[in-house]
Amino acid sequence: MIKKIQRFVLAMTLVLFLPLSAFSMDIGMNLNSVSDWSFDHVFLDVFKKARPWCTQNADDSGSWNTKFYDDIPRDANGWPTQVPFVPATSDFPQTVHTLVTVVKGGTYTLTYEGMGNFTIKGSGGALNIIESDTQGIKTFSFDVTMDEEQTGTIWLEILSTDSSDYLRNFKIMTPGYISDESNPFHPEYKTRLTNFSVLRFMDWGRTNASPVVTWNDRTQPGDYTQAGNNGVALEYMVMLANDLEKDLWICIPHQADDNYISQCAQLLKNTVGPDIKIYVEYSNETWNCSSSFSQTLWVQDKGVALGLDGDRWKAGQKYAGVRSAEIWRLFQEVFGADMHTRIVKVLATQSANSGISEMRLDIFSDPQLNPDGIQPDALAMAPYFGGDVADDIVDRQEVDSISVTDILSRAQEDIELTLPDEITAQKALAMAHNLELICYEGGQHLVGTLGNENNDILTGKLLAANRSLEMGALYTQYLTLLQTKGVSHFNNFSYIGAYNKWGSWGVFEHLFQASDTSPKFQILNTWIDENPPPPEEPEPVVGPPTLVTSRLTGVSPALNTPWDLTDELYPNIIYHGWTLGSGVTPLGDDDAMVFSLCNKKKLTSLSTAVKENQYAAVSLEPAVGWTMDLGGAAVTLTIRRMDNHGGHQYAVFSSVDGFKNGDEIFVSDYYDFWSVKDVVLSFNLPREGYTAIDNAIEFRVYPFDAQYCGKKLGISGFTLEGTLY
Repeated sequence: MIKKIQRFVLAMTLVLFLPLSAFSMDIGMNLNSVSDWSFDHVFLDVFKKARPWCTQNADDSGSWNTKFYDDIPRDANGWPTQVPFVPATSDFPQTVHTLVTVVKGGTYTLTYEGMGNFTIKGSGGALNIIESDTQGIKTFSFDVTMDEEQTGTIWLEILSTDSSDYLRNFKIMTPGYISDESNPFHPEYKTRLTNFSVLRFMDWGRTNASPVVTWNDRTQPGDYTQAGNNGVALEYMVMLANDLEKDLWICIPHQADDNYISQCAQLLKNTVGPDIKIYVEYSNETWNCSSSFSQTLWVQDKGVALGLDGDRWKAGQKYAGVRSAEIWRLFQEVFGADMHTRIVKVLATQSANSGISEMRLDIFSDPQLNPDGIQPDALAMAPYFGGDVADDIVDRQEVDSISVTDILSRAQEDIELTLPDEITAQKALAMAHNLELICYEGGQHLVGTLGNENNDILTGKLLAANRSLEMGALYTQYLTLLQTKGVSHFNNFSYIGAYNKWGSWGVFEHLFQASDTSPKFQILNTWIDENPPPPEEPEPVVGPPTLVTSRLTGVSPALNTPWDLTDELYPNIIYHGWTLGSGVTPLGDDDAMVFSLCNKKKLTSLSTAVKENQYAAVSLEPAVGWTMDLGGAAVTLTIRRMDNHGGHQYAVFSSVDGFKNGDEIFVSDYYDFWSVKDVVLSFNLPREGYTAIDNAIEFRVYPFDAQYCGKKLGISGFTLEGTLY
């Protein structure tokens, strides 16, 4: 035991001085769900996090919540229009009530409209009975006292309401603030997010098991609460990101239909600041089989229905890839030319299972499943550490004897022994597909499961470990590992959350916790300060990018058409490869598209070559929603002259101008030598007709001034530059 403790303390000392990689990694934050019981105090109007309406027998008999929510007569924003009401399956008239937890004591100010009777009470105070019999906006002040846990509760019950002027628009303002819809967030909530680069709104959107299907299902800013099962309004996510000038990360609900996605994309395009990137991820952890992740079973059902795989599990993983591509295509249709500068297409995976990554990534190279050729920008994982430590302690019967230092030492072993291989495997896949490797979540994972969460002694030690200074040292080591392994972005999980048997996820336990009492927050901010992103350099003035460079090396390209290998292929370009015209004979030579001509003794003219279909052709097109500008674009074509009679000149035609004699866009010089030699032809495309190409374009190369039969030549290189928008 003494050796283990000494080893851990030494590691904590050394890790602060680990050499930093030159590779840059920025840090974002996952925001916790907005709920009546959460300790985040995100909104100054705390009624925005009120519990969805509960019901109760009007005579106070029966249970505290009779659960007749669906029977409440409500307006479009959820305000009850009739109270009491009688549900269809009960004879008892019902009232409606709600509550909200707060972490700030003092005098709260209630404003409301409408007529009726209701009660309101703050913890530690008296029950206030309000009889509202006048129209207009009314106010009422009441006190809330904090308990020993530094939390308080506000209860509100509507006893009756005037259906012609029903009680509505309740606002309960935090002490010291007035209502201002242009600035709805608590300033402390925003201030503590200042250093983080990206805000992930997965929990704000209640992504796990989301019931949202249509655009009309979503929560809107004017709804009576933002704490319902459909999550916080997208408009509030945008407002917070814009206020803080942070990139935002949204998760599309797993059941969302195409119209929802298009409307979501349009809202984001219209409202998100122009310098803010938008990360777009399909659902959340659609591989996770825990009961709260019903989206996993849903994607499996969809994958099986589409016949993606005979294995239900694999079918689900493949469907996650298919639906991701469909979502990004719909975003592409909205964002157009701004897609590649505004949107980060995130393909998430299970950190410990690179097989899931492979199944999902394979979708994007299958034209039947990904006909538009959409590609992700980043592979995202969640490399938590210490996830098995708590259950392992129980299995070893060490709950009573183990120390907090020992718990942290075992978590450190996970960082040193397990995570490196896990991250390396995912990084290799990301590099193979030209993707960034990022973390959608991550951090410590010290929590009991499968009943072990109910062990109070174990929970107490896990909470102490999370509050210890040593945990901060572990985070330093953890972040250093991620950076040195090539992770470019890390989203910590999470911002604010009470520590309990279900985990200690937050960097803060409540919004007003002193920052110097949170080792996690301190280390994350220290890391950010000591590892700033490299300064942005002005964009170099360069020519148009290369859209495609053909790879014509390989075994018998001419016998394996279309030959569609590339050395370079620009994102969102669909390349169809090389084929041959009916007037030439494909040959089995390697490392070039080799064919032979059969002509008379007299040198052929270009018109004869066109008439006899003596050509090699290459074609490509932009993905759906993209347009190519090839006006004046540079073309490099390499001809392998293998026989002097196989053509002394070469003409290039395109489908834009046509394939009739006289439509040629380039004619080469006259070549006359007998040695086998590559001739590089360089030219620029015309401008007229080439600046807005949104479908396939074909180029044909016709050799002419040729004679005799069996004379060989080949295409050994092709590069096309251009702009995609």
